[in-house]
Amino acid sequence: MRNRTASSEAGGISSAAAAASRVRVAGAVVILRGAFGSQELLDGATTLVEEGLNVIEVTLNSPAALENIGLLRSAFGDAALIGAGTCRDAAQVSAALEAGAQFTVAPNLDRRSVELALERDRLHLPGVFTGSEVADALRFGASMLKLFPCDAHGPVLLRALSAPFDDVEFVAVGGVDAGNLSGYFAAGAVAVGLGSAVTKHFADPAALRRAAGAMSSVLASARGQEPRSRA
Repeated sequence: MRNRTASSEAGGISSAAAAASRVRVAGAVVILRGAFGSQELLDGATTLVEEGLNVIEVTLNSPAALENIGLLRSAFGDAALIGAGTCRDAAQVSAALEAGAQFTVAPNLDRRSVELALERDRLHLPGVFTGSEVADALRFGASMLKLFPCDAHGPVLLRALSAPFDDVEFVAVGGVDAGNLSGYFAAGAVAVGLGSAVTKHFADPAALRRAAGAMSSVLASARGQEPRSRA
């Protein structure tokens, strides 16, 4: 782990375009929700990054969320992209960015949140579920959107929305696991959100490494890529 927060900012890795590129390349955002001790958080996040899951979101409705965002930023520098989730309004987006979040994610569509992120050149993924919400998000200035809860209708909904909104990049979030993620990529997702499918193993380091490694392999297969080589 490296303390390179300052250099990361100077190099522009936190810009909206750079963050969006990192999300596309990674293909997954790991969502950390719940109470974690500092060392547990660092150890678990290190395992995720080492196994190729290097885009991580800390939800703001988790204890010490802002402090933990800063902790992860300081620990990983350019090696990981650290964001804040469950940012439901502009005040929460602002607080997350002040804490060092390199991107923000919401379960809802809030116009001022999108505008604030644009003003600060930071990536914000508003939550959408209907065609009207997608159209509003585009009108507000967003282009990479969180489809949530995607498990309500599965890849069918994503495919249906992607047809008229072929200029939108969707990140599918909600109930995604190793057994269904390939369907979301086939339907047009640029990335998926991974929650308990991975993070339920945080208390068991060996199980977490196995789960993260397996998920990385499934991600690669779903996207037509070669599995990561292991040392």
